[in-house]
Amino acid sequence: MNQMQDDPDEDHSKAVNLSLEQSRSRHQARHAMILDCFRHMIADTTVLCLGAGDGQWCRDLAMAGALHVLGVEESPALVDAFRRGAGIGAAERIEMIAGAPHEKLAELADAGRQIDVVLGFDLFENTGELGRIFTHLMQLRPRIVFSDGLITPAEDPVLRLQRIRTKAQVGTQLRLIPSPPAIEMVARFTGFEVDWTDWSQIPETARSGLGDYYRSGPVVRSSFTMIPQDF
Repeated sequence: MNQMQDDPDEDHSKAVNLSLEQSRSRHQARHAMILDCFRHMIADTTVLCLGAGDGQWCRDLAMAGALHVLGVEESPALVDAFRRGAGIGAAERIEMIAGAPHEKLAELADAGRQIDVVLGFDLFENTGELGRIFTHLMQLRPRIVFSDGLITPAEDPVLRLQRIRTKAQVGTQLRLIPSPPAIEMVARFTGFEVDWTDWSQIPETARSGLGDYYRSGPVVRSSFTMIPQDF
């Protein structure tokens, strides 16, 4: 008797489609929560995107009306991939470079560059020099700073030392994760006001691909905006 068997190719295709759909949902939700309310502050500006990834956020910023977007991404492969598809969208206003985001931020600050808008991903992770990073951000004289990254939900201003597996899954490495009070303390000291994004506004039925913003435990992803106190 013949028995029905699952087609592995079909299962793989379904898994890929689900992954793509979750990726699209994640980007759309993050875009709505992080940028949509501030489009009026992005139009006709210069923007620095630190941790630019595949460049999609740079495209979003250009499409929102930014005059020039400088994207900094540590992975040369992602930068090369973006440049090969640079004709898509508003890419003529985007400059993508390969480099360490912290180093490029310091370089721009030391050079006296003025940047209207800064968007940073995982900018405050793996560093014990929060004061130095915030100082460099303030030296850019921005209108607004957007940040998205990992935090440890502690009530005190602390940096959590967390052990994680390496990509090769051989051995472990350590990383530092700041708490919201730590971020707020350093931000106020350097002249920023902090406003945390309320991710609870997204209904539970619309949280596909966003699990890292809602997990319980010692580390969670979150977002906030900063505006200079004298802006």
